[in-house]
This record gives sequence, structure tokens and C-alpha cells, in this order.
Amino acid sequence: MKEKRKQICLYIVIALLIGIEQLIKFIVINNFSNMPIGIIGNLLKINYCENTGIAFGLGSGNVIVFIIINVVILGIIARFICGEKDRLDFRSKFVFGLVLAGGTSNLIDRIARGFVVDYIDITGLVNFPIFNMADVLIFIGVIGYGILSLKYIIRKNKEEKFEQANNQQ
Repeated sequence: MKEKRKQICLYIVIALLIGIEQLIKFIVINNFSNMPIGIIGNLLKINYCENTGIAFGLGSGNVIVFIIINVVILGIIARFICGEKDRLDFRSKFVFGLVLAGGTSNLIDRIARGFVVDYIDITGLVNFPIFNMADVLIFIGVIGYGILSLKYIIRKNKEEKFEQANNQQ
């Protein structure tokens, strides 16, 4: 029962993240004439940008292709989570959930608008493309999964070495 509650909480968090991101984008779209808005001086600004490509605007103009790719990737992740739900721990499900939330929010943009709304502007700090919270969720999810995978590999190697040492005695 406890696992079922965690699962429901995860779905709620994913839905909330998608909803919050879409709300932020709605606010940005409806206030784009006031952009940019400085949050931390010139270092962090809210700015309106239409991204018809993927990461950093690569491949601009291929919206249909990106929608298809987006759906396929999200489908693979969702199927993996459902298929391996008994084997995955909550942390793994959570980091995959972050990727699903970010990917779904950007997919909604592509389908509804034909582009992704980007709004986080840190060009005053570093020369970096404008991005959105969905991109941050995807990034954190991928990095989180990488860290969890690395921990798993290290733990498995330690277990194998321990087994080999015990078998030799």
C-alpha cells in the first residue's frame, strides 16, 4: 500500500510540474511585450523566445519531426517505467518522472503552438541560449539517472568482488 501511495504522489508531482510550467509559459506569452524582466539585475531575466527546434534551437522548423520524436521518447520512458515498476526504486521512477514532466510540457507547446516557449535568460551571466523549466527538469532527470546508474554499477562491482573473495576462501 505504501508503494501505491508513492506511485500516486509521483503522478501528482508530474502533473503539477507540467501544470506549473504551462502556467508560467501562459503568463510569459501574455506579457511578452514587457520582456525582458530582470529578476537578478542583468544576470537572470525572464524573456520571451519561440524555439522551433530542439535543444538550443538545433534543427529549427522541423516541428512535426520533433513531435514524433518527442512522442516516441516519452512513450519509451513511460513503457519502461510501467514495465519495470517492480524493479525500479522510487528514486529512479522520480528522475524518469522529471524527464516525463519536462518532455510532456515541451510536447504540449509543440502541438499547441508549433514551437516551445523558452523564457529563462541567463545571457548576462554566461552566453547561453534561453531555456525553460521543462528543460531544467529534463536535465536534472537525466543527470539524476546517470548518478543513480553509476551508484548501481559501483554497488554491483563491490558485490561481485565480495562474492569472489568469499568463493576463494
